[in-house]
Amino acid sequence: CSNFTSVHVHSWPMPVAGKAVLDVDKEEGLLYSFHEIPALLVDKSATAATCAALRGSCLVVGTADGRVLGLRRHSDGSWAPPLQLRQHPEAVVTDLALDESCRFVASSSSGGALAVDRFPIESVEASCPSILQSWCCSFPKSLLSVSVCPRYAAADRANAPLAGLSVVFSGGEEGKLTLSRRGALGTRHATIHSGEGPIQTIRWEGSLVAWANAKGVKVVDVQTYQKVAHVQKPDGLGPEKSCCLSWFADDVLVIGWGKTVLMVEIRQKIGGPAGIRFGNVVRRFCCEVGFVRGVAPYDVGDGTHVVLLIFVPGDSRTTTFGVFSWQGGYPISVGEVFTTGGCDFYSCLANGRHGGICCVVTAGKLIVAEPRLIADHMAWLLKKGHFEAAVELSKACGTRSAAQQRD
Repeated sequence: CSNFTSVHVHSWPMPVAGKAVLDVDKEEGLLYSFHEIPALLVDKSATAATCAALRGSCLVVGTADGRVLGLRRHSDGSWAPPLQLRQHPEAVVTDLALDESCRFVASSSSGGALAVDRFPIESVEASCPSILQSWCCSFPKSLLSVSVCPRYAAADRANAPLAGLSVVFSGGEEGKLTLSRRGALGTRHATIHSGEGPIQTIRWEGSLVAWANAKGVKVVDVQTYQKVAHVQKPDGLGPEKSCCLSWFADDVLVIGWGKTVLMVEIRQKIGGPAGIRFGNVVRRFCCEVGFVRGVAPYDVGDGTHVVLLIFVPGDSRTTTFGVFSWQGGYPISVGEVFTTGGCDFYSCLANGRHGGICCVVTAGKLIVAEPRLIADHMAWLLKKGHFEAAVELSKACGTRSAAQQRD
């Protein structure tokens, strides 16, 4: 890709399924390749990347000087020049969210601003002009997270019967989870939950909204306002407060908090009133490498692996990206992305689900992590004589079709 610059990647020895330990010292041994988008941002504190959201071929990036930028990925893997969608004055962009059509972007800022902006798609704009305009409102304290209704764009037509979908959740230092609804007469706000500390992160999938506060992670069905799940904050976190959430499917939520990684499945209750759902923690492990800053699915067919972005404290203060096994938390492939050189507050991982590309924000930079072909990685293992690891990888990927491996 012409507008990519390769990023130096360092590999660690990797326990595979609790057995073989590999002395991997070359970049091609990783399951992902890493590239920076250098033309997007200048690596200075005033213009550093702070957050990102990815869906399909659309990527939006927030910066330390308050800009919200939109990029689209071409079929050849290159990226179109960024469009500036919003400028938050004198504030840092703290979180971003895309609706499922990728036509609307919600953003939050350290100045307490909540905004929704259009992400223009030329073919759509020409055939169906938008009736929903960009809008912005403000709150008394800093916002830390935002999540837009996945079907927000369904209200974007004249006399739309689904106008109630033009809603956004936000939360932050004020300790309130707020539902903001945009109407013809302005914006109305409703407090859904409060009183348990700052709202750290919010993620919306289908009719389910999950958020994290000082007590733990809660999940609510926004159609029925039924309380679906409450996962308590892991013990022994100490000063560690950062929590990351990601929906791997409509009914699968993955939580990274401190060094703990958990998978919550949302299930239908058998017996009793119809439509009652509940959440169960079905998988968990402790990441001994460091503190989890992001989680993403790794498409291995049998679902036994997960992608993690990890902050490793200490003298080097590095941010690493790796593939881990759910069974025991063994690292299968780990690469060092960047040395942060200081605070890692703005380290995060944006993913488009389905095991595709991920975007890493760390040390003010934006890194694209793209999965390599499984067949290529297995060939590399065999070439290096790592036969046991190749067998383990073959077993893990045995359920994948040829089409999936090409993708």
